[in-house]
Amino acid sequence: MAQLVACTHKSEPHGHLRHRRLAPRLLVVSASPENIDDFATDICTWVSTPESLRLISGDCGNGLTRAVLHRWILSAQQSFVVLAEASRPVGFCTMCRSETLGLPPSHIELGHLVVHPGHRYLFIGQRLCHSSRLEARRLGFAYLCGRVVEGNDYGVMLAKWEGAQEVTGIAPWALSGFRWFQVETRCQSTP
Repeated sequence: MAQLVACTHKSEPHGHLRHRRLAPRLLVVSASPENIDDFATDICTWVSTPESLRLISGDCGNGLTRAVLHRWILSAQQSFVVLAEASRPVGFCTMCRSETLGLPPSHIELGHLVVHPGHRYLFIGQRLCHSSRLEARRLGFAYLCGRVVEGNDYGVMLAKWEGAQEVTGIAPWALSGFRWFQVETRCQSTP
């Protein structure tokens, strides 16, 4: 059973807890090696081209594979899946400290954020950012940071929507070749 994060009350029939700020029938759950197989097939279909994989990862290939998805989850301190009706995944992301060398102890990186193509611009990415920010704060991190590859206009728009400050060329830990953003982990409300 998936561990739920930032939740307030139970929702039948699966006994999942629903976050009071999320739209009805949307749940944010922790992903783990134990439960990712429940969601992996769906998530991998969202990233089915080399270009779509390039927008969310430094991995090369024709698209996202189960092996890559498992590797992301194993290297992450936390991973999230947003579930819609019928427990179908509509969003995914990880939080990790190991992908960026020299990341300050006060920071954790949000990565591999991907939203089902049919659910884009419905605040799924914002829900993932909000849950990640809550979890980062709970874990004691002052900042949630993330990188956006060239051409990922949605990623830049989401970072700006979240009030993140661009630190490209400023933060010494920010790897070149990306636009980097960071936001304090104190949480703001989500629609």
